[in-house]
Amino acid sequence: MFHIILTTFFIINSFIVCSDKLYDNERKDRQTNQIVDPSIIIINYTTQPTFLESTLSLQMARASAHYIIDKNGSIYETLNTTPRSITSINTEYLKRRAWHAGHSYWKTDKQEINNGNSHSIGILFVNEGATPKDSPNVITNNPENTTQFFAYTKQQLEAFVLLTQQLKTTYNIDDKDIIGHGEVAINSKTKSLGRKIGPGPLFPWKQAAQQGIGLFHNLSKDELNAPCNITPQDMQELLQKWGYSIQITGLNDEQTQQAILQAQIHHDPQHIDGDCSSCRIYYILQNLLAQHIAQKTKNRTQS
Repeated sequence: MFHIILTTFFIINSFIVCSDKLYDNERKDRQTNQIVDPSIIIINYTTQPTFLESTLSLQMARASAHYIIDKNGSIYETLNTTPRSITSINTEYLKRRAWHAGHSYWKTDKQEINNGNSHSIGILFVNEGATPKDSPNVITNNPENTTQFFAYTKQQLEAFVLLTQQLKTTYNIDDKDIIGHGEVAINSKTKSLGRKIGPGPLFPWKQAAQQGIGLFHNLSKDELNAPCNITPQDMQELLQKWGYSIQITGLNDEQTQQAILQAQIHHDPQHIDGDCSSCRIYYILQNLLAQHIAQKTKNRTQS
């Protein structure tokens, strides 16, 4: 069986040599047609249990990512015909665009990004994703939820921190703008967030933030459980300010519930419910914005 898979791997790689433009090219801005530096980092899982199966799955889907991090912590550049293990980044390599973000939106301090493929670095983790794969349920406070997610390894976290620290330093990427695929993946017609959930509720965002990668709240239990009096518009304005694609309607609508789900998957994975009146996620987003502003102020002072 392994020989069959390996043979298939090389056949597909041979196909990609002839069809390279389907997978990657220069990261050019759609409006200016100029090569741009990446300004966000988007992470996701491969939904496959091994590196080989992950690579094959991507190629069959005509998708790609700049890096795949295997369960043993190995980091691979994967836009090349043959994946290459690395320990440091190559800025020439990162001038190439990967096809991983799909229809996407994220707002940084400097710009609204409507083409994630051109403006992002894509990092995938070898991880099974969820069972079932077709319609996984992320709600964590429902005892009837039978969806199983798969943990990331310690080695993957260590590799992610090493890689992302280099990327942050080289491209001056804010911690706020290190995000999951589900947080940027939008419906092409409605422009609201879709139902993608990668990298899922088990990704170790908190541990990464403790090591200087990304942001995670530092609120106490009492602060998280304090009452509040917020409207759907209050929540929408805060979600939009943080970076999500959301329209200000003042309604407790589906787009708002989906944005809250995405925020909870990343920043409050033990309390995922999509509740528009959730004081917890409102306080968390306020806390994250305060951390972000403090970081920017500190950076300006030091420079």
